[in-house]
Amino acid sequence: MRSKYSFKGFTLIEVLLGLSIFSIIAVSLYGTLDSALRLSRRSDDVNGIYREARWALDQIAGDLERMRAFNFANSYPKLTAFSGNSDKISFVSATDTGLKVISYYLELPDQTTVHKVVIGGHTNKNRSLTVRYEEKFVLYSLVREEKLFTDYLTDNAQAKVEKDILSPHIQEGSLSFSFAYLEGQEEDEKITWKDSWEKPYTPSGVRIKATFIKPGKVKQPIVFTKDVYIPSGYLTEENL
Repeated sequence: MRSKYSFKGFTLIEVLLGLSIFSIIAVSLYGTLDSALRLSRRSDDVNGIYREARWALDQIAGDLERMRAFNFANSYPKLTAFSGNSDKISFVSATDTGLKVISYYLELPDQTTVHKVVIGGHTNKNRSLTVRYEEKFVLYSLVREEKLFTDYLTDNAQAKVEKDILSPHIQEGSLSFSFAYLEGQEEDEKITWKDSWEKPYTPSGVRIKATFIKPGKVKQPIVFTKDVYIPSGYLTEENL
């Protein structure tokens, strides 16, 4: 006969076992949630730098497509409507406020040094090794410079120059421009890209390449390339 004072409950072992199972589930859920949050933040960083890069390159492309071809040979023989080398371009373009001379290049801001540390596992003769790599990135700003067309003609030393920073996340020395040239005979012609343009007229194509550094704790370089074809430009042979 069961006593009226007897109670049914959990033993200490059952309580400890239940707490252990709960802790394992809680830790697993926390780890999954934490990984999802880190992945979301990393995705936001990557998407942000992709948007910034696309916007910056589209700005350059828009100015190039509105470029105006001028022949300065008679009045200003030292001037050209377009000048370009591997790290800078300058040209005459139509804007909402009239003709302007626009330049694109990199400029060093005040605080630019970023460090990237990559840790990877390697094996050597069946011994586990951990090798630590450290790379130093110097971030430059992609600058759009604009001045009046008349100031360009007169070489006005007091001319007002406006500068806009399109992106402060460009790796040092990574911005490069190349220009379309025609090579080969008529039956075997092909377009090649060269890193300088010294012709008195505008090119028909400009290739822009830059390495953007993703913001965040891990600095990941991402290379972007954009080809811009200019309706008013000329496709020329290199020896002309």
